Amino acid sequence: MVERAMNGALLLEASINWDCSSMSVDFRLLFCYSDTAGAILISPTEIQVFLEDEVSKPAGNVSICVTVTPLTQQEVLQFQQKATKGVFSDREKEKKRASGNNQQEWLKLVNIVLVEGKGVRVDEKAADAFCKFKLGEEKYKSKVCGAQEEPKWIEQFDMHVFDAADQVLQMACIDRNSNLIIGRVAIDLTSVSLDETHQQWHHLEGGTCDNSQVLLLITVSGSHGAGEAIDEFNYNDIRNSRIQKYDLTNSFNDVSDIGTLTVKLFEAEDLIAKDFGGKSDPFAVLELVNTRVQTNTIYKTLSPSWNKIYTFVVKDIHTCLQVTIFDEDPNNRFEFLGRVQIPLKSIRNCEKRWYALKDEKLRKRVKGEVLLEMDVIWNPFRAAIRTFKPKEIKYLSQEQKFKASLFRTYFGELKEVVNVLANYKNHVEYLLSWHSRPKSLTAYVIFMLFVYFFEIFFIPLMILAIFGYNFVRNKTVLLADEEKNGIPRQSLRGQKSEEEDEKANTGIRDTISSVQEILLSVQSYLHFATQLLQKIRNTFNFTDIWLSTLAVIVLFIAFLLLYTVPLRWIIMVWGTNKFSKKLRNPNFVDNNELLDFLSRVPSRTELQEQSNVRVNRPINL
Repeated sequence: MVERAMNGALLLEASINWDCSSMSVDFRLLFCYSDTAGAILISPTEIQVFLEDEVSKPAGNVSICVTVTPLTQQEVLQFQQKATKGVFSDREKEKKRASGNNQQEWLKLVNIVLVEGKGVRVDEKAADAFCKFKLGEEKYKSKVCGAQEEPKWIEQFDMHVFDAADQVLQMACIDRNSNLIIGRVAIDLTSVSLDETHQQWHHLEGGTCDNSQVLLLITVSGSHGAGEAIDEFNYNDIRNSRIQKYDLTNSFNDVSDIGTLTVKLFEAEDLIAKDFGGKSDPFAVLELVNTRVQTNTIYKTLSPSWNKIYTFVVKDIHTCLQVTIFDEDPNNRFEFLGRVQIPLKSIRNCEKRWYALKDEKLRKRVKGEVLLEMDVIWNPFRAAIRTFKPKEIKYLSQEQKFKASLFRTYFGELKEVVNVLANYKNHVEYLLSWHSRPKSLTAYVIFMLFVYFFEIFFIPLMILAIFGYNFVRNKTVLLADEEKNGIPRQSLRGQKSEEEDEKANTGIRDTISSVQEILLSVQSYLHFATQLLQKIRNTFNFTDIWLSTLAVIVLFIAFLLLYTVPLRWIIMVWGTNKFSKKLRNPNFVDNNELLDFLSRVPSRTELQEQSNVRVNRPINL
């Protein structure tokens, strides 16, 4: 019937769903309808067609929703030019786009992060789930997560809007084994604000499970890139209002709102040439944890100029802004050009500065610099409260792999700590052995007096004494080089030979693949222990002055409480708080405030990643 449809004065739009025992197919057809009797189908009419195979046996059925719309003479002529054999289908449009429309400019760029799912089941069993996405003519298929009710995909990809009339992002979650659709999601991108990352759990509907959900991060950018043109006059007014909003006098208005980061991205210079002819097509991606924006692409240049301003909501002052520059290729395989990572607390407000680019691991310097001006306005009181809450997880963090060089580095650092503890133990044994009677007698008297006069509030005082000692030592003893860089040279140990170790150990690792998971676990424990020890030491060394000052304030408050309030009452209040948290908030996730605090203190590796060499390049004001 479709192939025989001739050009006429009516446009027939059919939305077809093919449902049979082995497949489910959705497609739409547009074709002209010449019979004036079709006027009875002006309103949507559902028609069912029963199919038969070659031997006249039932082969399923087709449900068709038909709507007839009158055409003008001009629309008939346009249809005759586009239709094939009287039919204009999505498949024909797809063929035409594939043959002659590859270079069509997109209207919107949609960056999607498929994170995880909850309650993904088929017949009360965990599903081997994967997701399919469709936006216009573009499609994407995720990997399969085997037999998990809470699958974790952690996949990032880009899709484009070419047609302003078709901006519905469709997603279907499917079980690989049964080919059943677990659920669907349709997101209207016209309702999604530009240049903001939207993190939301979406309920899967119309499938086998009613309570299935999928977590998506969606960022929509315009064809001319994210951000606004820099307007100094208007920004000054906005900045003054933000300073008032985050003033200490307004600390209790909204405790969860820490602050705002404004980034002015001006230009980049002397980038790496990736294309033939010694040029690149650079664009920049700015990330603050899970918030991501992308600029427009500047073609055929090594010195792109964007001159855009971006605004980020600061959820944790201890996070870092990451600026990455890529080279755009026609096949959408972007090539890395350089990256810089800037801690928010190290930002000097309204300072226009060149930053030297680093490699993907933020270890080594690469060619190129980027000119930035940043302004972070935040409330210290709210930030202090947020410091003792769990740190936001970055979903697109690099997957940890076993590396022999890192294993040896962590083991060597732990061995150094163990040697220091062994030296203390030997010293105590020396005093207990009375090899030097004056020293042993002095130690005994001090021990007896300490135990006799000890009070619980001595503990924060003793820790405060360590802070004071290290603060004075840092101000008087540290070398200028260490104070300027803040990174010990030995932290680079083991990094240069990383690639060589990987090549040398490839054959060995193939033979011990069965124990690699165990080695990875051991490495993870060593990494955690090493990082924890480094963070504790850096806290006492005032490596991060803000966090160390916060620790001093908290310890002083603890001293006052322990001095004025009996210990038993403090313990009772603490226990009541711990026992009643679930009653007050059923969704509360228990945490360790001390570990949450230490997670914000930078380790040696993080200090190295966050260090930025000042580039002596003139700035045109």
